[in-house]
Amino acid sequence: MMFMRYLAVIGLTSMLACAATQRRGDYSCYDQDATTRPERTPEQQARDRAWLKRRKLMKRHEVTVDRIRNAFQREMLTLANHDWAGRYYYGDGLGCNVSITVSPKTGMTYKWIGCGGLYDIDYGPIVEVHRDYIDVKLSLPSIHQNYDAIKERFYRVRWADRHYLIPGEDMIQFCNAVNSGSEYGANTLNYLLRQRDREKPVFSLPDVPEQFRSYLLESPIECHITQIKSLPTASDDSKVLFCRIDAGRNAGLTTEMELYLSVEDSFEWQVDVEEILADSSRVRVSKWLNLPTDYFPQVGDLLSTRRYWNNRSRPMYDYSDPATRKFLLEYYGPSALEGYDE
Repeated sequence: MMFMRYLAVIGLTSMLACAATQRRGDYSCYDQDATTRPERTPEQQARDRAWLKRRKLMKRHEVTVDRIRNAFQREMLTLANHDWAGRYYYGDGLGCNVSITVSPKTGMTYKWIGCGGLYDIDYGPIVEVHRDYIDVKLSLPSIHQNYDAIKERFYRVRWADRHYLIPGEDMIQFCNAVNSGSEYGANTLNYLLRQRDREKPVFSLPDVPEQFRSYLLESPIECHITQIKSLPTASDDSKVLFCRIDAGRNAGLTTEMELYLSVEDSFEWQVDVEEILADSSRVRVSKWLNLPTDYFPQVGDLLSTRRYWNNRSRPMYDYSDPATRKFLLEYYGPSALEGYDE
């Protein structure tokens, strides 16, 4: 979900889908002869056993989920313009296709379908509806808290006329996606968005629960590499650098925020904020994907909370999009487009 830019690169999509599968807990690749699979730690072996147990339960409960989804379709006929009920989806159309249904009577159902078929499934009743969140009680046992693809608390996020349900642990990541400019278009399906809201334009910032509002930025934070404190050796294939940048707490930077190198061909480099001072920070810059590019970070390079391919000079919503223009004209009049007409 983090790097949709490279999904356009032919040949990488399948790799990313498999990587997403691994991160979310699909360990079916270890269903092979013990002599050929990698040696597993005791913790990994326990997680593998939990996953195999869950896979057996999935087959048994799939009929139940399908039955509940049929009941959900009937219930939705009586819930016109409901505030949060509906079908939500995110995915890439290949290895990751996650959908949930949620409604007052049928509760929540969840399916994750990929190129290998059904990867995960769950369902349960709604136990609490709050202005900021919806809590559910899941039926299947957890694999591991860090590997479960779905959680029992979903934060309700409204962005203009869009409705999102964001699993609790993903809220800061969602704020980072907004800051980066990657969640504004109709084709950015990185988070659980109600399906009928997909084409609806967004503007300004989303309405998130109060405890997460400080993570949203009115304008990007920009800074520069001022010092490269360590360089990789010739034998270091990971290509990890430790750098100093000229932005810190006073600029609004936090360790949870994501920075991106704003240089052409730099998207295979990842920036992690490790230490923040008043006006400077220490970051770890690492090359997580080996592509045939000549770029290498250097002193003076620009970093930003906005990804460089999401033009930093343009507004955080796309004035060239017909649906966005129609919305702004209807609600704000011709003055909303002043300075942006071609």
